[in-house]
Formats: sequence, C-alpha cells, structure tokens
Amino acid sequence: MFSVSSKGSIADKSTSTPTQQRVTAVGEAKVSGSEAKKSPKKKARGLPPDSPWRGPGRYSFAIEGGGGGENFHNGKGIDHKGGYVGASFGLILDLGKNKRHLLNPYLALRHQWLRKDSGQGVESKAGALHFAAGLGYRYRVHPKWFSIGPEFEIGAGRYKAADPILDLETGITQGGAEFNKNASLLPLQKSGFHVAGGIKMCTVGQTLCAGVRMFADVGVNPKYEFVDPPEGGNPPVGFSPRGVQGGVSFDFVQLVHFIRENKKAKAVKKAGNADPAKPAPGSAKSAGTPAAATAAVPPTATMKQAGLSVTEWVATTAAGVQQAENAAQQNARHLSDIRLEAKKQQPDPAMLRFHAKDAMDRNAEATQAAQQSRKAQLALEKKVGETSGETRNETQRAWKTTQENTEKIDRAAAKAYLDGKKVYDLYFTHAGDGADLAWTQEVPPGGLDKAAPAAPRKAKQASGPKSPPKTPEPAPTKEPKEKDGPFKWGKK
Repeated sequence: MFSVSSKGSIADKSTSTPTQQRVTAVGEAKVSGSEAKKSPKKKARGLPPDSPWRGPGRYSFAIEGGGGGENFHNGKGIDHKGGYVGASFGLILDLGKNKRHLLNPYLALRHQWLRKDSGQGVESKAGALHFAAGLGYRYRVHPKWFSIGPEFEIGAGRYKAADPILDLETGITQGGAEFNKNASLLPLQKSGFHVAGGIKMCTVGQTLCAGVRMFADVGVNPKYEFVDPPEGGNPPVGFSPRGVQGGVSFDFVQLVHFIRENKKAKAVKKAGNADPAKPAPGSAKSAGTPAAATAAVPPTATMKQAGLSVTEWVATTAAGVQQAENAAQQNARHLSDIRLEAKKQQPDPAMLRFHAKDAMDRNAEATQAAQQSRKAQLALEKKVGETSGETRNETQRAWKTTQENTEKIDRAAAKAYLDGKKVYDLYFTHAGDGADLAWTQEVPPGGLDKAAPAAPRKAKQASGPKSPPKTPEPAPTKEPKEKDGPFKWGKK
C-alpha cells in the first residue's frame, strides 16, 4: 500500500523533487468548492476561434451570367427569352465541426434582355431588372470539389419597354412589348414584388457555381391612358410575369481563399503529417502503434472516482500507457525532423512551428495520462480498504496493475517532455522575434529522472584486413603438493 497527500500546488512542480512531484500531482483533483468560486472564469472578448463569422474566407463577391425566359401571359408559355448578367455580394458561413454545412446570405443585382418574334418583322422587346436579398444553403459532399443546396430570395423586379413607334416607310412598329394577349405592342415601365427559389452547385470550394432558379414578379400592373376611358378612370392592367433562369457564377474572393487554404495544407503536409499517429513522408521511421494508442484518455471532469468500476480504472491506465508511449514516439520523430530542418540553409518557419506545436500537444497528452493513472491508483487503494475476501484480492491485483502501468506512463511522459523541450528550443532559436509559441508545459507528475535512456550505439568495426583469431593458451596446470609427514612421497 501507499498513501498520498493532497498538499502542494501546480506552481511548485518545477522546483520540487521528483518524489514531491508524484505526491503533489495527485492532490490537484481535490479542490474545494470555495476555492473554485474564488477564481471565476472570465468571459473571452470577441468572437470564438471557430465562429463562422471569422476568417477572410467568409466574404463572397461573384459575377454571373446565363439565359432564361419569361411568360408574358400570351397563351404560349415562356415566349420572351434572352440572356442575363449580374453580380452578387455576400458571406460564406461555415457551420458544424467538420464544416460540411454552409450558409450564403447575399445581395444580388441582375439584368435580363427579353425578346419575342411576333412575326412580319415585328419584335417584342423588354428589359427586366431584379434586385434581391437571398439566402443559400449548401452541403459539401466533398470538402473542396463539390457542394450542392437550395437558395431562396425576395426583392423587386422592374420591367421596361420603350414606347412603340410606327415606321411609315416599312409600316413596322419599333419598340414596346407584347403581353396579356394584346395584339399591339405597348410601353412598359413598372415594378413588382420579386420572389425566387432554386438550386445551386459549386466546385473549387465556392469559386465556380452553376444553378437554376424559378421566379415570379407579382404586381407589375401598368396603367395606360385610354382614348375612351371606361367609367371610373383608367384601371391598371394586371400583369405578373414569371420565368426561369439558368447560369454560372465566378467568385473572386473565394478563389483567393481557396488558393490560400491549399498553400496552408501543403505547408502542413511538408512539415509532417497532420495526423500524429502516422509517420511523415521522408521523416524518421516511427514505431507502429495501434489505433487505440491515439485515443484520448477521458477528461478529468468525467473521471469520477466513485463512478468507475475496477475494470474501468485498469482500462484507463492501459489506454494511458498507449497514449504516453505514442506521445514519446511522436516527439522523438519531431526531434529528428526538426534537427534536419534546422540544418538547412533557410529553414522553413512554418515547418519549425508545426513541429514545436505538435510536440507540445503530445507532451500535454502524456502528462494528462500520468495524472489520470494516479487517480486510478487512489481510487483502487480506497476500494481495497472497503472490500474483503476474494473481492479484496482482485482489487489488490488491479491496483498492482495500475501501479505498473503508472511506471510505464512516467517513463514515456518524461521522455516525451525532454524531447518536446528540445524541439521547442530549436524552434525558438531559429524563429527569433517571430516566435509566437510559449513553452507552458508542466513537468510530468513522475518527474524527469525516469526517462528511458537511449540505447547504446554499437561500435563500428574498423575497416581493413581481419587478423586471424588468436588461439587461446592452455591454462597452467597445478601440480599436487607433497604431503607433510615423516615420509615424502615419490622419493626413495
């Protein structure tokens, strides 16, 4: 059995002895409610780092173009057709932890040219101008290359057709539009309420998009002066055109954002593998570890001593061994890689920072595993005193297993800390004034004296002709001593 004290604090770990560090680390979990109230957490100002409103890639500015047609209620369906151009400005808001979902609020302005051949050289011409505020949703089927989703918008639509003029030489009327089954061309200059909905698909991030939308402009009711007006004056003519548009768009801002993100991804890939469980290409080979080695130990908040069984506590320390040993392996690899990078004529700052940051993260994981292992020892020691008989024997065996696991974790955590500190020192030396990382890592609870020493290197055999092996000389034989007495053997 062993006993521990809750005295001590985190601050004096670095100056205490390894034995004191082992004792004080266990007492960190015992914090009274009054002490917790004395240091309330301050609310962080500004937007959180994962807020969708942060980052340069949240803006969108696109130009678009395409074609479509509208139904001017002449009994022929979509009879006025033509191309359109437009521009939009908005935001790209990433949602969710994996950023697969996005919202795209925007403002758009589009102009479409509409024409219809009425026969005998007569042509109906009109222009439609749409100003709308919309909201689009898209799901990233592939993070970079394909996203799709609906969009809706409302706004205003304004239609304009020139006053018709009769050419006396040809007898053909120029200008005006044909709508509501009117045989003659009429001028048009009126606005209405615009509503639209459609679907949009994008690739290269949100740079290149194609979509189709259906819309209606309600209440475009022009009013005309009749020569012989009916009673009550000139009533407005009911006119609510509807139509469909299809086109493509190109977003300048999202293209810049896409290029920048690719450069960052390449820098991380060059510095190593973003997944610490896999060896970086071209780097020192790291020993293979099972997938469970990267599984994080449950956080302290969920590790209630009274809530876990004996088997769960032992499983916790076993996972901690894998986590700490994996951290030590990764930091050894980071140390090897950053030394190679530092020897270059112009070391890459992004690569140096990557190694330092990841080494600090791995060290924190190993230290956390050591702290949790000590909690398991405390919990099982308490259970030993509360049980009897065969249950007590099983608990004692479990406690011994956690103690052995704790020693393994301490060795790995110490190695991870020492290698991580060397990685950081190399980063800080070469980064100089540009260093934006600070070493705030705690010394592992087991101290640093348990770090596994490096295996001694085998001496290289000298080159050259081998000398013949020496024949061992026979060991000298001892002659038996003559016995003392009145007679001397062997002599007459």
